[in-house]
Amino acid sequence: MKRVKALPYTNWVLELEKAELDECVASLESGQVLYFPKLDFSVEEKEKANFSSELVSKDRKNISYDPLKDELKGCSGGFETQDVIHQMMKRYSSVVNEFVHSLFPEYKDHLTLARTSFRPVEIEGREAPSYRKNDTLLHVDSFPSSPTGGMRILRFFTNVNPFNKPRVWRVGEPYEAVAKRFLKEIKKPFPLSRVVMEKLGITKSYRILYDHYMLGIHNSMKADQNYQKEVDQERVEFPTGSSWTCFTDQVSHAVVSGQYVFEQSFYLSLEGLKHKESSPLGIMEKLLKQKVTV
Repeated sequence: MKRVKALPYTNWVLELEKAELDECVASLESGQVLYFPKLDFSVEEKEKANFSSELVSKDRKNISYDPLKDELKGCSGGFETQDVIHQMMKRYSSVVNEFVHSLFPEYKDHLTLARTSFRPVEIEGREAPSYRKNDTLLHVDSFPSSPTGGMRILRFFTNVNPFNKPRVWRVGEPYEAVAKRFLKEIKKPFPLSRVVMEKLGITKSYRILYDHYMLGIHNSMKADQNYQKEVDQERVEFPTGSSWTCFTDQVSHAVVSGQYVFEQSFYLSLEGLKHKESSPLGIMEKLLKQKVTV
């Protein structure tokens, strides 16, 4: 199976036949990156005039927008600059939300719109506070303080770099191969530890076994330097004016370089999947021979 599937869509509003829609869902749920080489997001000149690596507050790596609260965080500069960036990110979130719903209409009742981010800082050479937070290392997404409870993490990206610099990824082996390699290294959680973490506010919600093992896989992948160098992987360049999407909890990925990229996150409940058996949770339960939703 190819790691990346290129699609010819250039319009943010789609009208596709059922066969095309089914093929897109099957490719996405099997762990492919769906790539749209000519799907560009138009940035206005007044917005582009504010582009700078200094646009991000010093305590953050990205600018964040919450579309549900219409709230911007992490943007430096004066009121006018923040308003311009706010409106730009709000527009991007709206456009992508419509596109994703038209590309995956069967997800409609199960998809939750999450945060939008704008990444104007070059990731290559940026120092991470720890290897666990170093996204230039191959990993599958899992968040230590924000358990998903088994929900899928769908992310949509667009490169708007004004200097025609690509966003470069490394895409690794399929999720099942990753899980077979690292699951055996992860110890079971201590009794009541997950309850205590929730009570103390260490996690925002209860960390089910799935989240425990996913975080372990995420950390183990990043810690294994030999794995990072030797595992079968592909370098993928996403040029300016292109977009792409994938389940980042399933696709082993690392960001090599690039800046000025948008990202829109969604959460998809397990009930919305057409092929649950190919999801990380489905694969994990098959390998462990137990339920991981407890």
